[in-house]
Amino acid sequence: MAHSTTFLDDVLQKTNLIELINDATKLEKRGKNYVGLCPFHDEKTPSFSVSEEKQVYHCFSCKASGNALTFVKETKGLSHPEAVKFLAQRVGLEVPSTGQEDRKAPFYALNHEAMTFFKVMLNHTEEGHEAKRYLTDRGVKDEVIQTFDLGYAPKQKDALFQTFKAQGHLLSDMVDVALVHPGDPPFDFYRQRLIFPLHDVYGNVVGFSGRTIQPSTQAKYINSPTTVTFEKNQVLYNFHRAKKAIKDSGRVVIFEGFMDVIAAHQAGLHEGVAIMGTALTPHHLKSLKPLCHDVILCLDSDQAGQEATRRFIDTVEQHQLNVRMVQLPQGMDPDDYIQKHGAGAFLKQIEQALSKLDYLFVDALKRYDVTQIDGLETVKSVLFKPLSKTPLTTQRHYLERLASEAGIQATILIQDFERAFRFTPPLQAKPLSPVLITDKFQRAERLFLNYFFKDELYTRMFRLEFDDLTYVAKDARDIQFEIFEYYDHHPQSCIVPSLFIQALPIHQQEYLKKHLHLEDYPFNAEEFDDLLSTMHQFKKKQYIDSLKRAIKESDNETERKAMREIIIKLRKEQFHGKK
Repeated sequence: MAHSTTFLDDVLQKTNLIELINDATKLEKRGKNYVGLCPFHDEKTPSFSVSEEKQVYHCFSCKASGNALTFVKETKGLSHPEAVKFLAQRVGLEVPSTGQEDRKAPFYALNHEAMTFFKVMLNHTEEGHEAKRYLTDRGVKDEVIQTFDLGYAPKQKDALFQTFKAQGHLLSDMVDVALVHPGDPPFDFYRQRLIFPLHDVYGNVVGFSGRTIQPSTQAKYINSPTTVTFEKNQVLYNFHRAKKAIKDSGRVVIFEGFMDVIAAHQAGLHEGVAIMGTALTPHHLKSLKPLCHDVILCLDSDQAGQEATRRFIDTVEQHQLNVRMVQLPQGMDPDDYIQKHGAGAFLKQIEQALSKLDYLFVDALKRYDVTQIDGLETVKSVLFKPLSKTPLTTQRHYLERLASEAGIQATILIQDFERAFRFTPPLQAKPLSPVLITDKFQRAERLFLNYFFKDELYTRMFRLEFDDLTYVAKDARDIQFEIFEYYDHHPQSCIVPSLFIQALPIHQQEYLKKHLHLEDYPFNAEEFDDLLSTMHQFKKKQYIDSLKRAIKESDNETERKAMREIIIKLRKEQFHGKK
C-alpha cells in the first residue's frame, strides 16, 4: 500500500518528533537539541540526540538514525504503510484510500460478523451449553470467555452459510475467508467445535481456530488456511490484547496453546501470547521487539514442545532479545499445571524461568546419561559452544556441575574445554589468490541487495554515488535494475520481497535464494558505508584496467605516459582510502 510523497511529507511536517520520541524515552533539552537514553539499545549514559529543527534523531553509540517514520517502524515493528497510518492518525489526517487494506476491510467485517455468530451459538443456544460446560469444567470463568470472544460452531452442516446467505452476503466472500466450503450445496468450514477468533495486531478478526470437544478421531484443532486476511506465520494469538501488558512488564510469555494463554490470563499473567503450531517466526519477533526485552518460552513439556524450545532459543537471541525457559513437570502443559497446582505456583514458575545455560544443562541431563562416555560426549557437544561465550567464573561453575553429575574430576572437563576453545593452533599462512579481490566486490554487490530490499533510502544513497552501469555480476545488476525501477514507479513505498521475487525470472529467483538473507541480516549503517567504499574501489579498478588496455593499444608515447601517471595517482588514492 503506497502513499504519495505529498501525503507522507504532510504527515511528517505535522508530526512533532520530540513528543513522539518522548513517549518512548525521556528527553531533555541541551542547547539546540534534545538528548536521552537510546530506545534502540541498553545504555546508562545518554547518547541519543534529537534535532527539533531538522526533525531527525541519531544515536552516537549504536548509530541508529532517522525521522518519525523510521522511528515508528523500528520501535513498533510496523511495516511502511502501517507506520504511515499510525502517524497520520496521530496528527488527525485521514489516510488516502489505497488498494490492499481497503480491499481487506469488508473481509474483516465478515469475519467479525462470524465471530458474533459463534458467540451467540455458545452463549444463547442449547447446543452451545455443552461447549460452555467444557470450558467451565476446565475452570474458565464466564467473564474470561467473554474477554476472549470464545464461540461455538453448531453441528448443523450449513448453519453459518444459511445465516449469512439470508443476510445477503456473497458465497464467494464466505469462501475467500474460509468460513464456507464451496460445495454443492455449500457447507460450513467449522462444525461442532469450540471457536477461538484470531486477530491481527490492530484487533481485526483475521481468522479462526476450531477445537473439537468430542472424543473422536478428528483433528484436535483446525485453523483457517491462508486467506486474504490470514497468514499463519504472522499471527500471535492474543497479541492485540497483550500489547499493553507486554510493554508495561517488558516481557512476553510465549505459549504453545490457546487454552494456555487463557488459563495464564485468568491466573493473572496478561502478557501471554500463543504461536500457531510450533513456529516462532522472525515476523513475530520483530513485532515483539519494540515492546519488550525479555522472551519467556513456556511450551509443553512433551518431546515436541521441548524440541521447539531448543529451536527457538537461537531464533530469539538472533533478534537481540533475552530468552528464558520454563520447564514444567514431564507430561504437563501450562493449562494442566495451573489446574493442578494453582495460579500462585504457576506464576512462581514464570518468575523462576531458567537462563539459556541452566535450561540447556538441565535439559541435556534429562536426555542423556552422563555417567556413560557416549552420553557425556553428547552433553559436552551441547554445552561447550554456548559456554565458551561466557565469563570464566560461569564456565567453571557449569563444568564443575557437569563433572559432579558425571562422577569425574572437574580438572578433566576443564582441560577438555580449554583444548576445544582456548588453544587453537595458528593457521598456516597461505598466499592470497587474486580471486579473493574479485570475491570482495562480488560479496559487496550481493550484500547491497539485502539493503535495497529493506528500504528505498539505501537505493537513493547508492545512486547518488554510482551510475546504473556499475556492476560486477550481471544477475545482481539485473535485479538491482528491477528494484530501482520499482522504487521509481512507487516512491515512498516498500517492497514485499516474496511477491517481488515471484515476478522475477527463474535464474534471478535462484540467485536471490542463494544470496539474500533478509530474515536474519544484521543491517548496519557502518557496513553500508563500507560497501559503498568497496564499490568505489571496484570502479577505480575498472578504470585502471581500461587505462591498461588503452596503454597497450596506443602508439603515442605521450598518451601512454599520461595514462600511466593517472594509474599511479589512482593507486595512491586507493592506498590512502580516498574515493
